[in-house]
Amino acid sequence: MDDFDDLVARIAARARALGPLPDVVTALRLGRAERVLGFSLPPLLAALYTSVADGGFGPGTETEIPGYDVAVLHPLDRMVSLYQENRRPPPGAPFLPWPEGVLPMLSWGCFAEAGVDCTSQDGTVLLYESDVEEVAPDEAWKVDAPSLAAWWQRWLDGTKTAPTEIWHR
Repeated sequence: MDDFDDLVARIAARARALGPLPDVVTALRLGRAERVLGFSLPPLLAALYTSVADGGFGPGTETEIPGYDVAVLHPLDRMVSLYQENRRPPPGAPFLPWPEGVLPMLSWGCFAEAGVDCTSQDGTVLLYESDVEEVAPDEAWKVDAPSLAAWWQRWLDGTKTAPTEIWHR
């Protein structure tokens, strides 16, 4: 039995209770995405895509704004394309390239993104604030949760915390 089976089941139940979801991602499609990225998704994130849905659920589900997908898990293909775009900022861009191995999971809207560090053992969840990077690049990345499991559990519990620890690789 996978360590995340219970957590995935609880996330799926809550996500499905909030409305219709896209189809799940096949193992073949997940494998293709990981080959394009050059690294694997953390096991919990992979399980969410292959067992719950291809994005469309998460912390923003309860606060939907019509026509605006804010704070819901990106579809897998969008996550991969955003990662590729963010790794290659346009010439002269004021921002540093997106860190290697950090996938943009969802947008909080305005200037904030949630990302998962796929190079960390537990999938550290990070908050990136591009407006902060303009004035204080060393403070643009913060630890939002020490692991994906803790981050999703926070959603299930309905608790919110403000990231305070600056993230450096």
